[in-house]
Amino acid sequence: MNRQDIVAGLAERDDLPWPTLSFCLETPAACVPTFLLLLERETRGLPVSAEEHDALFFGIHLLAALRIEEAFKPLSAILCSDSQKAAALVHDSIGDTIPRALMALGADQTDACWDIIASPRTDWLVREAFLRCWTFNVLDGHLSLDVAAEKLRQFPTTVAPEPDNLLWIAWMTAIADLGLTSLSPLVQLTFESGQIEPNALGVLPSDMKVFRDDLEDALHARADDDTGTYAHWLEHKAYTPFGGTLQDFIQAGKHVLKGGGLEDRLPSDARLLVAADSTNPFDGPSRG
Repeated sequence: MNRQDIVAGLAERDDLPWPTLSFCLETPAACVPTFLLLLERETRGLPVSAEEHDALFFGIHLLAALRIEEAFKPLSAILCSDSQKAAALVHDSIGDTIPRALMALGADQTDACWDIIASPRTDWLVREAFLRCWTFNVLDGHLSLDVAAEKLRQFPTTVAPEPDNLLWIAWMTAIADLGLTSLSPLVQLTFESGQIEPNALGVLPSDMKVFRDDLEDALHARADDDTGTYAHWLEHKAYTPFGGTLQDFIQAGKHVLKGGGLEDRLPSDARLLVAADSTNPFDGPSRG
């Protein structure tokens, strides 16, 4: 399978191009240079054909599955540039599989992630995706919990989103998922002071209950002696880097394929391995 075959196969939108994806996963040298080059061309605004553009959606996920860390910087640049351009490339996966792709690519990119989180010019959905990646890096030991707690403590003054910005919810989720009980009073204060503004379209007072429930769940998962409990919690909360399983690519494909769900049309010999399967694919992992 040559470059042209790979691009044509991954640009397919009628069905999951699993044979092409499998070939790429088994033969990284055949696809990695192509998709790194296309990412760079997209970043620099150089010409990319419509077929190449469509193929790059799965190309990004392949680079993540293969842990090609060189892809983190150009992917970040694309996501943080023109929001319409980014949406045309990754679609609704920005709230689902793209955060997990960032987790796979940005294992030691906590500073770069925080810079994007703190950027007021960047779309809040993109900032949320990088906050999830940053939180995963803390959970995975790439940043100490004490340093992370201080970053989140300063968030209301250093990042300070608009009062009705949904990034506040992502901030609360990060605090809860990291089990930072010491920051609970700060979360309450942001509501009481009006820095977080309740509104019908997004932030609600009931989110404080969700926050407390999430915090309790996170603490319980860490305290349980059964290591499987914590692993299950990580999977449930989608703190699992994007991998090379069929289920991972099915999840990604839901955002671009004409058929949407593909579970009833899977190849009989597919490699079904354990992977996260969000119950709310278009809005990211449930906060409940």
